[in-house]
This record gives sequence, structure tokens and C-alpha cells, in this order.
Amino acid sequence: MKVLRERGSSIKNNDWDEYRRLNLVLDSVKRDLYRDCVTPVSAFVTFEQEEGMERCLTLGDAQSRVRVLGEQVRVSKAAEPTDIVWENREVTKLSRFARFILIASAVSAIMVVCFATIVGLQQQTFHIKNKYQRVDCSDVEAVYSSEMITDYAVDEWYAYYQP
Repeated sequence: MKVLRERGSSIKNNDWDEYRRLNLVLDSVKRDLYRDCVTPVSAFVTFEQEEGMERCLTLGDAQSRVRVLGEQVRVSKAAEPTDIVWENREVTKLSRFARFILIASAVSAIMVVCFATIVGLQQQTFHIKNKYQRVDCSDVEAVYSSEMITDYAVDEWYAYYQP
């Protein structure tokens, strides 16, 4: 990736000598790592005669010791080409299951955090709503002057919002 970024920078800066040098480096990396990067995961074989297909299917028997690229050959009749999803053929069932578990765990964790946040905010709202009693303001105004009400309101505000 570093070499690809450097090559992109050399193209951007019109440094064509560096571009050619980095292309040689990429070619050498590709040549050295080709076998690790390009490993077939399946093959589709066609036969001219049904007898050839039958012989090939016997390779899939449990007694078969045929190996290709160090792996034991598994042979089965192919599905119709239109029924095959060609992407991600190299991903194993274990890898898919591990990804599923990872995603399910992440989604569950996010849901727990959201639930805890909602419950906490509801409790805070309940606490704020129930801090004071419901009061009929006309009764308070009849007993106290507006100046006293203002003083009490300011005192309550300072008592609540200042430590």
C-alpha cells in the first residue's frame, strides 16, 4: 500500500522517473507474492463425454487421495452458472460465522448503550419534573408579593444550579 501511495504521489507531482522506479518495485512484489495472492478456490470443468464426468466424480469419493496445490480435491456436480454468486467465493463458512458474531456483538453493544442512555435521560426528566410540587400560582400570588416571589425564585435557582 505504501508503494502504491508513493506511486500516486509521483504521478500527481509529474515525477515520471520515480513512477517508473516504483512500477518496477510493484512488478517485483507482484512476481514474488503472486502465489500467495492468487490462489484458486474452485474450478469448473467441462467434459466432451459423460464418461469423463463420471470418472471425475469418482475423485470425490472418500478413498481418493488426489491433491491439487496441497489440498485434497473435492468434486461435485456444478450448479448452473447463473445460480452462482461469484463474489466472495474464497470466504469460508467459519469466516462468515465469525463476521456474523462480530457484527451481532457490535449491534448488541450499540443497542445496550442506546437503551441505557434513554433510561438515564428518562430518569433525569422524571427527577426534574418532580423536583417541585404542582402549585396553583393564584394562591401564591395572594399570599406573597411579587417582589418576594422573585426573591424566592432567585434563591431556589441558585440553590439548584450552584453547588
